[in-house]
Amino acid sequence: MSAPDVTSLRRDLISAADAKIARVVAMVDALPRRGVADGLIAPLRPRLAELGLPRRMNAGRLLFTPFDPLIVAPKAWKRGGPGIPRGALTPLADALRPALSPATAEAERLLAEADAGSIAVVPRAGEALWAEAGRALATLPMPAAWIDEAGLTEADFAALAPAMAVVLGVAPALAQLEQRAAKGGEPENAALEALLAPALAQGGLALAMILALLLARLPQSPTVNRLASRFATSASPAPLREAAEQATEFMLDSIEQAGPGSADPRQAATELRRLAAVLGELEARSSSSPARMQRVAAARRNLDTACRARFEGMLSVRVLEPLALLGDASGVDVAALERAARDLRRFETAARAIGGREHYERALRETARALEPAPDCGQVQVMDRVRLAEILLGPDEAMAMLERRGKA
Repeated sequence: MSAPDVTSLRRDLISAADAKIARVVAMVDALPRRGVADGLIAPLRPRLAELGLPRRMNAGRLLFTPFDPLIVAPKAWKRGGPGIPRGALTPLADALRPALSPATAEAERLLAEADAGSIAVVPRAGEALWAEAGRALATLPMPAAWIDEAGLTEADFAALAPAMAVVLGVAPALAQLEQRAAKGGEPENAALEALLAPALAQGGLALAMILALLLARLPQSPTVNRLASRFATSASPAPLREAAEQATEFMLDSIEQAGPGSADPRQAATELRRLAAVLGELEARSSSSPARMQRVAAARRNLDTACRARFEGMLSVRVLEPLALLGDASGVDVAALERAARDLRRFETAARAIGGREHYERALRETARALEPAPDCGQVQVMDRVRLAEILLGPDEAMAMLERRGKA
């Protein structure tokens, strides 16, 4: 396709309907080599995050999965920090492909055998691929497309490639720590030391990347946060302090650019819990820096504002509007409404950790009034409304609603 054709198609996609976006993304994800097609969906990434579309995992996407929290848009990338500009990924993937054929084939086999949308297979499929990619990237010459297509410099490659090679080498161990944390397990000091050893040996950007990944993926881990705090103290060697500073700055940048996440309340709630944990740690480590504390406070306020707006929108569209049709709703419709209420409550509980407690309490009190059955409501609709009140407001409010009904 010519450059004008690509530009025209990208413009059309930006204004396309959700269903069309979903079809195009599925087609791009299925391509063995995305090339210019990846640029087509690049402007859609914020919208994709809001839509929460399930994405097909293939070896191409799997290759750079360990870096997900670090990957940023080119305009948001800062040289010298642990972030990775998205434009660097395609030239690197193309240049690495010949060396990764056997590992790629095995990864594709494992991914094909997994259930659609399952992420449980990712560490197992990625283990050999990441390790092989790390070895290949450590000696890879700068790709020809690095400057022409990615718009990066030789100095950028000299900084990013060795650091990314180190991260890929320890990616399986990082995935294991994340899986352990998901089950409530705390990283052992020996495991963290082994994970950090290659980065400590190389120093610089590799160490900042791994620290930022640990803080992003395990934000509620006391062990990880103690480690980052120890590195940041004046008693630590200068390279450790610098890496800790870079990781902290990157996490703060990420929070400042973050929103409530996916339009799916469950996914958004999971991301909000992570963001709340990161904010808490940033606040704890910023007590000696008034300027940074102000940035963290501003980031919390902005995220809180965005969460309130998202909650109000979801409450209106997912609960209050369908509630008006409850009298004619089928059993399937009622079940869907209850699921929406449970998901909304998950989002609200997670958003309270960011801020706005009084706002959410007020919104839920108003919802209680909307749920109150009218005198002419049939018994079935009364119980449907009481059930929704129990989900959104708790058993006490549901019981009070029944008592008021009984006295009417």
